[in-house]
Amino acid sequence: MNSNRTLAAPRRNPGDGDPSGEHLFSALAGDVVAFTEAEGTGVEFERVALTPEQIVIDRLPTAPPKATGRRSFSGAATAQAEALPPGVLAAVRNSSSS
Repeated sequence: MNSNRTLAAPRRNPGDGDPSGEHLFSALAGDVVAFTEAEGTGVEFERVALTPEQIVIDRLPTAPPKATGRRSFSGAATAQAEALPPGVLAAVRNSSSS
């Protein structure tokens, strides 16, 4: 890493716990990182929701991944970010990145 470049504050991303949510996060992060590095700056991305831990801890409703889906997916079940209680989602958004 170039020590003279500027590193922007981490971008915090909530998204659904499904193949589309994972793909959106990785595609967005990959593209933005490539653009910023080409300009001599950088940025980091952090997936803040929906994590597998949040699905279990908050007992969110799940469904199996679509059988017709073509995107790879690391999970065994899918869940939607909007299933998180609003207070939990707000706390995740407002928490500081480590």
